[in-house]
Amino acid sequence: MAILKLIVKQSQSQKKTKSNMYMLMYRYTHKEPSVYFYTGKNIDIQYFDTKNQCIKKSYSGYNKFNVLLSKQRQKIEDFINSALANDIDPTSTYIKALYNGDKQEKIKKVSITFWDFVDLYINDAKMKLKPNTLRSYNNIINNLKAYELNKDVTLNWESFDTDFYFSFFDFYTNVKELGNNGFGKIIKVLKSILNSATERGYNHSMAYKSREFKALREEVDNIYLSEEELKTIIDLDLSYCKKYEQARDLFIIGCYTGLRFSDFSTLTTNNISLNRITLKTQKTGARVVLPLFPEVKAILDKYNGTLPKVYCNQKMNQYLKIIAKEAKLNEMIEKTHTRGSKTIKKFYPKHDMVCTHTARRSFATNLYKRGIDTLAIMQLTGHSTEKSFMSYIKISKEENAQRILDQFLSKSA
Repeated sequence: MAILKLIVKQSQSQKKTKSNMYMLMYRYTHKEPSVYFYTGKNIDIQYFDTKNQCIKKSYSGYNKFNVLLSKQRQKIEDFINSALANDIDPTSTYIKALYNGDKQEKIKKVSITFWDFVDLYINDAKMKLKPNTLRSYNNIINNLKAYELNKDVTLNWESFDTDFYFSFFDFYTNVKELGNNGFGKIIKVLKSILNSATERGYNHSMAYKSREFKALREEVDNIYLSEEELKTIIDLDLSYCKKYEQARDLFIIGCYTGLRFSDFSTLTTNNISLNRITLKTQKTGARVVLPLFPEVKAILDKYNGTLPKVYCNQKMNQYLKIIAKEAKLNEMIEKTHTRGSKTIKKFYPKHDMVCTHTARRSFATNLYKRGIDTLAIMQLTGHSTEKSFMSYIKISKEENAQRILDQFLSKSA
């Protein structure tokens, strides 16, 4: 089994002077005696985290130091992965020879195919990405493979030019009849893969960097629920169906915390103290501190300080549509999206558009309508940019005009 580990080791002069400084080295072992790769850096032993193999946060400039070490580790791992992809046993001496630039043993990276690299990229991503993000990556790969099958081609490094871009766009929007936003997500991830391959020396074709090879994105017609609509849902008597009642209560917690489903479905009493909710969000790792609104407190009291039963996201969305229909949220909403060059318009009853993420949009929009400062709301939702935050604000032009008029009149009074 191949083992690569960051270690500290003293030189003879460091030992002789009884210095606290140690050399930082990567030790690699596989089938043969270990070999060492000196990073060119030294560190005071008190700042080295042996367990996590990194520089401690107490060291000034630790982040930049760890990035440098990570890049050196990646270089060694690239040699190992390259050998494996070429059916070569990455023994200790072999990898050391590659690292030192031994031309007789060096593998030509160009020999790794696009799909070989995709496998390596996804395997590396498993250590960093959330399960939902990995599922979306796999969906993207499936769409690229479906394109290969449809066009009877095999994608390689030279494939990704503007001809491919427009051909794949036609396939995705006309053959599969899917929207431009989905196409844009695929292009965004594909460019990330190609950028990584280029940085590692596997890809040498730069055609994908053309301005035309861009990720499309259009605003989505998502809904929010007003405070009046939320009150209607809260007042529903759902005692006849426990699962609907529990789903409704959990959804209301989301509407008055602004948390994503992955966060509001995992709240515990440990997150609540002094009328505040404090937690680290799962998606971004951002720490948020939220006020404990009466609507949330009432639900926690109802369940003796705990959360109602949590259902999976798919089941929650199914129940929420039924609950919203019972609340008579029947307004017809026009939904527009682009498929290729065509603009598709359809009307849906509002209750059919309610889902778990409606809670987060409702929270942000209702606070915004109340005149709460945008930056203050962003502190609650965890958004880092105003641009991304504003995509959650779903008020109509009529509502916006009324909001401005109300604020103007209140200041004139």
